[in-house]
Formats: sequence, C-alpha cells, structure tokens
Amino acid sequence: MSSNTRFPSHFGKYILLDRVASGGMAEVYRAKISGVAEFQRLLAIKCMLPNLVEDEDFIKMFIDEAKLASKLSHSNIVQIYELGRLTERLYIAMELVNGRDLRHIMKTAAKKNLKIPTQLIAYILAKAGEGLDYAHRFVDVDGKHLNLVHRDVSPQNILVSYDGEVKVVDFGIAKAESEARASETQAGVVKGKFSYMAPEQLSDRKIDHRVDVFALGALIYELYTGKRLYTGESELSILMKARDAEVPDMRVELEGAPEGLGEIANMCLAKDPDDRYAYASEFAEKLTPLLISENRIYGAKQAKAFMYELYSSEIEFLREQMARYMQINQLDCVASIGGEGPEASTEVFNSTVRLNADAHQAEARDNFESLGEAFSTKVDRSSEYNPTALDFQTLNTNKREDFTETQVSTTKQTGGRTSRIPFVLMLLAIPLAVLGGYYAKQFWRAQTNVSPPAQTVVKKVEVTATKPKAEEPKEDVVPVTPKVKARKRPPTKKKAGPSREVKVAVQESVKVEKAKKVKAPESPAPPPPPKVYGFISIKANGARNAKIFINGKEVGYSPLLFHKYIVGKHKIKIVGVDRSGKSREKSVSAEIKKFHTRGSALKLVVNL
Repeated sequence: MSSNTRFPSHFGKYILLDRVASGGMAEVYRAKISGVAEFQRLLAIKCMLPNLVEDEDFIKMFIDEAKLASKLSHSNIVQIYELGRLTERLYIAMELVNGRDLRHIMKTAAKKNLKIPTQLIAYILAKAGEGLDYAHRFVDVDGKHLNLVHRDVSPQNILVSYDGEVKVVDFGIAKAESEARASETQAGVVKGKFSYMAPEQLSDRKIDHRVDVFALGALIYELYTGKRLYTGESELSILMKARDAEVPDMRVELEGAPEGLGEIANMCLAKDPDDRYAYASEFAEKLTPLLISENRIYGAKQAKAFMYELYSSEIEFLREQMARYMQINQLDCVASIGGEGPEASTEVFNSTVRLNADAHQAEARDNFESLGEAFSTKVDRSSEYNPTALDFQTLNTNKREDFTETQVSTTKQTGGRTSRIPFVLMLLAIPLAVLGGYYAKQFWRAQTNVSPPAQTVVKKVEVTATKPKAEEPKEDVVPVTPKVKARKRPPTKKKAGPSREVKVAVQESVKVEKAKKVKAPESPAPPPPPKVYGFISIKANGARNAKIFINGKEVGYSPLLFHKYIVGKHKIKIVGVDRSGKSREKSVSAEIKKFHTRGSALKLVVNL
C-alpha cells in the first residue's frame, strides 16, 4: 500500500475504505468486514510500511505490540482483534475510534481561540489513568503479573472519540517484565518522547509503571498551559532537562486552576519515583472531585459537546461517509492489495467474472458485453439470457498451449440449435478476413486494368505515357516529357526504369533536404540525466537518540532505516550523548551506489 492506494480496495478478508493516519513506520486505514446475514463491522487496520518488511527489529516490535495489547480488554484501551500477514507485510486489526488525538485537539482549540475546560482535562486524564492502571495490574491467564509499562504516554497516544470516549493506544514500545521479549531495549537506546519522560528513563535505573504516572503529570501541565513541560533551543538541551527532572512548581505554573490540580501535578512529576502516586488509579481518584460541579459529574456527554464544538463540520461529513461505507460490498472494490480478492471481485484480471442470475445480473451482463465487443464477439440479447463465465486467470499469452486451451464460448440461437465457436478461431477470423479482402481487391484490379509490359516499373514508380491516344484530338494531348518527343535520333533499347521527370524530382528533393540540413537550427542541449537513488541504513552505537546529518542536512535519528538518497559519495555526521551525558560527534564518508536497493541497502554502523 502507498499514498496512491485506490479506495475501496480488497485487503484479504477486509475492505479498506480510506486512510486515517500515516507515519514513518505504519499506516492506519478505516476498514470493514462482512459476514452472513448482512453482518458488517467497521474497524481499523494498522499496516506496516513496505520499506520495513526486512527490518527484524521493527517486525519484532510490531508483533510484541499486537501480542501484548491483544491480552488487554478495557473500555479505555483500544482493543486488538487480529495480527495477520499479507504478502510479507504484517498488519493489526483493531478497534476503530472515530475521533482525534490530544495533540490534534490542542492545535484545533488554539486555532479557534478556545481554551480546553479544566473539567475536560480532568476527565480525559482520569479515564486514561484508569486504562493504564488496568494494564499495569494485568494478570495473564497463567496467573502471572505482566507488570506492563506503556513508556510512551503522550498526546498522540490518547484518543478522544466524537462521542466523548477516551482510549489509550499504541503499546508498540511497551515493556512486560514477566516475558522474555525478543525486542528488548538495546543499551544506549531511548524509547519514547523527551517531553514526557521520567528521569529514570534516561539513566541506567530500573523503570516501572510509575514512569507512566510521570507522563500523566506532564500532560496536565501541557493541556492547561498549552506549553510543553520541557523546552529548549535543541533536543539535546531538552534531554538534559528531562534527565535532571527540572520541573517548576506546578502550583505557580497552574495559577488560576481549580484547587488541588497543581498539587496533583507536583505529585506526578516528582523526581523520585517513590514520591509519586503508586498507581495510576490513585491519580484518577484524585482528579474525580474536579469532575463534580453543581451536583453534576462531567462525563462523556459533556466531552461529546466540546468535540462537536471543535469538529462539527467534520463530524457531519463523517456521518455521510459512514452511510456510504455501509453500502459498499466486495463488488464495489476497485483494487486488490496484497493478493487476489474474493471470487466475486470486479477486478477482471485478478479474478473470475461470473454472470449469475441475481440482483447484479444486469450490471454483470453489460460488463460481459463490453468485453465481448473487444474480442469481436456477440452476446444474445434475447429474454432467455445464458450466463457465461469469462475466466482470465488461466490466460497466459506467453505460452501457446495455455492460450489455445482458453476459450470463450458464445451462444447463438439458430433454429433451436446451439453452436460454439472456439476462441482461437474467432481471433484468427479477423486478420484472415482482412488479408483475404486485400488480396481479392488486388486481383480484381489486375484483371480489369492490365498495363503494357513496356510501361511496367519494377520500383512501382508510375511512368506517364508520352504518346496520345488515337481516338483523342491532338490539341488535348499534354506530353509529360517534351525533350523526349523532340529528339530525332532513333530510340535505343534501355532497361525499364523511372522517367527523367521522376529523376529530376528526386534530385530536387535531395537539394531541398540538403538545404534543410544546412539551415536547420542547432538542437537544444539534452536534458540533464535523471537522478539515481540508493538506500542506506545508519546505526550509531554508544549514544542515545543520535541525530544523523548527510551533507550537513538533518535526515533523522539512529537507527536510520532504508533511507533513500542520491547515488554518490556523501559526508555523514552523527551527534549524540553518551551514558555520562557528554556530547559525542563523529563524521564519516560513505558512497551510495545504485545497486544499494531497499532489499540490499548500504549498512553503516558508527561507534561514537
């Protein structure tokens, strides 16, 4: 799948309806699945990008996310339905949340000059805390505590539906202590976002579920003030502040907020994990009093009203889309992604078109008739319509034996008898008819217009006779070559050839061609050759979140996987921070060649 994917499309047993989001590692699609008795269900498909199918680390992380999240079943956590593979690409079928993440909500509110209500902040974070607490305390079927830690609690991973429901999503870098996971964090690699990281995540100390509580405190500050907890001129300075937990007093920063909100934020953002709330459920309980106002509890109904205030036009448009999506079936799909679609697909060259006497008989009949006209066939339009199957699956024009065995049978009613013409004969009939007509016409002309042998020209150059016909008067005769008529010497025998008039015309044409060549303007300079690209993967050892530059331009962070760049020699610089907090920098040269494809990219490992 790519940006030019056509919708709706077959995707295994699912139908992709549209694209919801796209990132650097995966794409999320809105999809549906159908069953018996007109059963339909909308869901989301998270599909790994094709350039990562050979990245073993990401594949393991993708599988771990599905395996861990599929065990969780809570109203505030996005449910995982299935982990599947289609044409070597992994995908996750999950619960569909028609809504927006907190990051988008904050940006939209700022554009409309709307302040997010404090009660809505308390409601969203309390529900997120309840979902995280369920994951932290989850016990597996064998009675073992997973001690699951999300490690990436951020605005992008908390969704609010248009109906006011709150969901935590993306356990891609979650960690479970009770499982020997294949994609454990490597030494010197930091996973998560700096602005929401607890200080122990940036050190060698052991982490537990309380790092998620720290992130919830950072979200209180950001949702209320509109600013991130850590800011700086560069990501390195932000990293240093996060490592040292340089957090201001929230009672001062949240001035004007309801009483108790600043203290709750300070408790979450404590540098020592023992000074924080022991569980996310305690955090959610502390926020509950802020939801009560005038004997009313702020809940999903009020959150839904605020979402409609932000996204009223978008919600109305989505409702219209949903009504159309529920009418889509397999026959409406315009493409098939990752393999062939179902047998009833309208994708002609990926499946079989079968004309059944059902509700779609008229449409199928028109499709078959258009195909029949392309092969000079005819379809009986009588009331007694005979369904015919046209199968392109076995058609292979590269193999003669397959080609001759494939037949299209057309039915023709002739006095109650049915005659069938082989497909190959139908194809051969057209060129044979054309050739036969051509040679018949030439033969007829030869019999009616017989020319004297002396006037026949081998090179098919027509020679005009200079002797007038006897029955016509002399004054009507216009000689073609006067010089030939005026000469007195007897004619000599010569080989048949073009007349002088033809030779003069040829000489004149040659002179014109030479003149054109002399006067022709100089041709414009040829366009520059197209750029040739190759792929490179860069990994830095000995530093956390090392930043990578190619020819002075920032291109990403380590590990940089399957990066597409122009073929040639390039200067690569890597900047990072080691375990002691010292800045490290190293420059190397690398040459990308055209045979460095995505399947065999140039792999560069740099030790800082």
